[in-house]
Amino acid sequence: MGAFWQDVKYGVRTLRRQPGFTVVVVLTLALGIGATTAIFSLVWAMLLRPFPYADPGQLVRLRTTTRQSGVAVRETSLPDLDDFRTRNHTFVDLGGYVERYVDLLGDGAAESASAARVTPGFFTVLGVPPLLGRTFVPDEDRPGGDVHKAVLSYGLWQRRFHGDPGVLNQTLRTAQTTYTIVGVMPPGFGFPNRTELWTTAQSGLALTGTDRYENRANRGYRVIGRMRPGITLPQAQSDLDLIDSQLQREYPKTNSDFRTQLITLRESEVGAIRPYLLLLSGAVAFVLLIGCANLANMQLARTLGRSRELALRTALGAKRSAILRQLLVESVLLALAGGTLGLALAIAGVKLFPNLVPVPLPSWMRLQVHGTVLVFNLVASFLVGIFFGIAPAWQATRLHLQENLKEGAKGSASSGYLRPALLVLEVATALVLLVGAGLMVRSFARLQRIDPGFQPERLLTFQVSTFRAGKYKENVPFYAAFHRRILQTLERLPGVVSVGGANEVPFLGQLNDRSLLTVAAKGDTEDVLRQRGAASVSDVMPGYFSTFGIPLLEGRDFRNDDTLDRNMVVIVSRGTAEQLFPGRPALGRQIRVEFDNDPDPWGTIVGVVGDVKYSAQIAPAYQLYYPDTQYTGPSFHMAVRFRGDVQHFAGAVRQAVAQAEPTVAVRQVKPMDLTISDSLWQQRLWGLLLAAFAGLAVVLAAVGVYGVMSYSVSQRTRELGIRMALGAQPFSVLQLVAGDGMRLVGSGLLLGLIAALALTRLLRRLLYEITTTDPWTYVGVSLALLTIAFVACWIPARRAARLDPLAALRQE
Repeated sequence: MGAFWQDVKYGVRTLRRQPGFTVVVVLTLALGIGATTAIFSLVWAMLLRPFPYADPGQLVRLRTTTRQSGVAVRETSLPDLDDFRTRNHTFVDLGGYVERYVDLLGDGAAESASAARVTPGFFTVLGVPPLLGRTFVPDEDRPGGDVHKAVLSYGLWQRRFHGDPGVLNQTLRTAQTTYTIVGVMPPGFGFPNRTELWTTAQSGLALTGTDRYENRANRGYRVIGRMRPGITLPQAQSDLDLIDSQLQREYPKTNSDFRTQLITLRESEVGAIRPYLLLLSGAVAFVLLIGCANLANMQLARTLGRSRELALRTALGAKRSAILRQLLVESVLLALAGGTLGLALAIAGVKLFPNLVPVPLPSWMRLQVHGTVLVFNLVASFLVGIFFGIAPAWQATRLHLQENLKEGAKGSASSGYLRPALLVLEVATALVLLVGAGLMVRSFARLQRIDPGFQPERLLTFQVSTFRAGKYKENVPFYAAFHRRILQTLERLPGVVSVGGANEVPFLGQLNDRSLLTVAAKGDTEDVLRQRGAASVSDVMPGYFSTFGIPLLEGRDFRNDDTLDRNMVVIVSRGTAEQLFPGRPALGRQIRVEFDNDPDPWGTIVGVVGDVKYSAQIAPAYQLYYPDTQYTGPSFHMAVRFRGDVQHFAGAVRQAVAQAEPTVAVRQVKPMDLTISDSLWQQRLWGLLLAAFAGLAVVLAAVGVYGVMSYSVSQRTRELGIRMALGAQPFSVLQLVAGDGMRLVGSGLLLGLIAALALTRLLRRLLYEITTTDPWTYVGVSLALLTIAFVACWIPARRAARLDPLAALRQE
């Protein structure tokens, strides 16, 4: 230990005598280790950190799939959930929930809050006890009981009740009903999706007048479960498969075509984001690898410059192990200093990350640099110090004593093929990153140029809802009248061009693009044709299509006299008409949606409109529109087209609705073009980060090329002086030196292209209308890297071409 501390003190003194080298190395390492630490923080928070629930490894989610395709298309019905709870042998409990918004009423304007209707097993499964009071009991999930009970989140308790410890048994008024508060959850609990209020599932059924077992095909509840200790996922899946087969025999009409599938809760929460995080992790590893190779080159040059000193120490009796230890200690000191600075950069980056995400992060996702991340940073710094220091240190132990002890032999040692090999590695790795970033950027550019099928400019959308007890279909006139009152209020605002609305609008709402519906149509001979596929069904107001700029291709728009006492009318998209009636007119034909064998009434097609995308990459195969005067519900999206900048009208819209309907809260007020842009946040964010890391890799690679070429020129000073003394022209010297460097760069490019072709296959699922072998990307990034590398080679080569032959020979 005494010798070790002596090496540490000597290493500190040595590095202090070379501040330029030390600063460059520390900054380079800070960038590499800082980026690695920041990405590890994200990976830990999203993929590795245990959920803040009891025994999170036992939590799973149930989802319904079609037996033929295996694609998840639905959630679970309450009757099926009850059967799963009573018949299974592998679960401690199962809990269901459905997300909703509620309007909280008080002395002032109505306030919107995210809510969830849950079954009693919901809280049992998660295993998080309340801070105050209790959660729901089984009696509150049965018809006829006192079911209007509520549990508050910690934030809602603080905001609405100012943290009053006597909140239990107080009432909370909403637009639907009045709830009795029975509990408050602890800080940080907000499952699912930052929920602020939990009510009973039976409360929702009582308000709508729906029997729990009225429709087994109504698969609207998401289900989570807790497996018993010692039970594996395959065992639990086998148990559910057995129950599925029983339900298929007992209820063939609603269950014969579906199968329940289990996935871990972690997979259901972050499965979509995992590929991006793994991609970033690989990119950061490549950046760190380039940094290590670059710094190994710098350390190697520094070590070769100290060859006479090291040879002298060896001649005086120092063992090779002591020399090796001394140089590794210096490398580790540099790495620890870089890691410390990189930790500060990582903390800043992690704090900045939520600002780059336009959607709320889940309540369980805590982005912070904590103990695990600190340990990772320390271990990474130490390993990096060993990694980039081992090659130069080993090279130093193989010095030729007699040659390096000669007067003037300083720096005469050679690194052989090590420095060129490191340079080739840097260039190849930088090219792989550039190709990956180029593919992601081009994919994002394609996504931004998609035609959504409507005109999003100067279009402002927001969501409102109202409620009336009783079955939804019986309250259609009430809801339609509510929509008209909101529409008339908005039409009076200055600058309004047109107003419309729908229960589901593009890029908003809860449209399940995976839903497979059967669309039935009557052909020329009155035979019923049935086709199944992804479908969207929206109820809209007259003026919806003109407000959104969706072209009416045939027929007419809906009218206010399309009421329940008249025949059902439907408008379909052009794609729907072409699939159902190829080569034949669609107007006047009959069509209906058969939702899980529960068909809607036949409707007459009165119009055909253009196809619309409901997300950046999804345009449902079938798009059907019904008038809100014949088919609608309590929640509605309003759309207003203005003459000017819609951002200036958001406040006026809120104020107008609040004055007209004091019990209605306005939520999700947003320009449609911003909504479309925000829907691409993942592609934009991950592409931006990948491009940033690729740019950093190119900078580091350019520095590496420059360093190697500068060292090569310093080593060949005598040779170049002799060439020029014998008549070599400056251009030929420049060509010689630059050519040597570009040959190494060319080798790196070739190796990088091969690696990129192999590794970018992992990006296939993340790209949109771009192949992983896109030639423009490969050619573009190769030329860009080649140009940067040429500049890095040209600067030292130009300096070599300007050598004074006499001065160069005299120096030697």
